[in-house]
Amino acid sequence: MSAEVWMVASGKGGTGKSTTAVFCAAALAERGKQVLVIELDCGLRSVDLLAGVAEQVVFDIEDVLSGWCPPQKAICQSPFYPGVSIIAAPYSGQQLHIDTLGEVLDSLKDCYDFILLDVAAGMGQAFQGAATVSTGALLVLTADPVALRDGRLVSEWLYNNSSVVPRLVLNRISLTATTMDLDVCIDTVAAQLIAVIPESPQLQQTVLEQKTVNKQSRLWLAYSNLAGRICKEDIPLLME
Repeated sequence: MSAEVWMVASGKGGTGKSTTAVFCAAALAERGKQVLVIELDCGLRSVDLLAGVAEQVVFDIEDVLSGWCPPQKAICQSPFYPGVSIIAAPYSGQQLHIDTLGEVLDSLKDCYDFILLDVAAGMGQAFQGAATVSTGALLVLTADPVALRDGRLVSEWLYNNSSVVPRLVLNRISLTATTMDLDVCIDTVAAQLIAVIPESPQLQQTVLEQKTVNKQSRLWLAYSNLAGRICKEDIPLLME
């Protein structure tokens, strides 16, 4: 076992990047994979709540990167999604010692099939550090013009400054969206589409009530299809 490392990024905040990281991890685990989600978004921690480990967190990724504790002490097992583990970001904002990220990942790769790096929105230090150690990138965007324009900048940066090829995840898409609408998004961002995640009125309530995603829902099907494509399964790319 040697983990594939995927960074989960976005141009602007509020596109559902962290939600996608956790639920994609859950869908990968449903396929029998062992998955670790590492949150690199200091001061805006959320994966601990999404994965149900908020009460377990003692050490965070900054403790690990700074050498204050070994990675194993910061890892929390999700009670919601068996096979998913979490290392949370610091609760308050600070600069990560991102230069040691590669060493930390090397010490963990043999324990997991996938490691997902939930980086802060934009192209800051955590984003650039993640790009040096990742084998793939999920660029999570909504279909609004600002998110798409900022996503194009992120896509261009990855093409020009790394070996990571971005794959586009269009999030919170209306079921009435047309193929033409999606083509405009793809052309704007200049990244190959890997998933269309539908708008889900129940999602916010699911998070607030600390529940798991309904596995009979269209939302779960979309994340399941995304996980399948990451695993190189031949799944047609249709509106989920």
